[in-house]
Amino acid sequence: MTLYIGIERSTDLQRPDVKISKFQSRRRAIEWAREGGGFADPGAARGDLRPTLQNWHHRHRYVYEMPTGFRLNRAELNRLVKREWQVARGSIYMRDRNQIEASLYMDAGKEIDVREEARR
Repeated sequence: MTLYIGIERSTDLQRPDVKISKFQSRRRAIEWAREGGGFADPGAARGDLRPTLQNWHHRHRYVYEMPTGFRLNRAELNRLVKREWQVARGSIYMRDRNQIEASLYMDAGKEIDVREEARR
């Protein structure tokens, strides 16, 4: 059975939260990607707020098809998380566990072009 990984990322570098979703159905993964996105903080994307309170960053969703039988190497994930804490501790560029896990999925999987799939 093929595993599909959905990754939702924000363009906001101060709060670059990453959400990971797993799907067993290609159709459901593509539906998830197409229905999401939008503003990272919908209530703050308004013109009537002071510019310092506005947040116009967006969320983007990507879908990756993992190779048959793929399993995330948890030992490698833990090693990378530990290294990140040692190297970049306190840096605004430090990645959290979800960001590192998402990068491992993105490296191992094949990205599905959701726009192309919608045309089919």
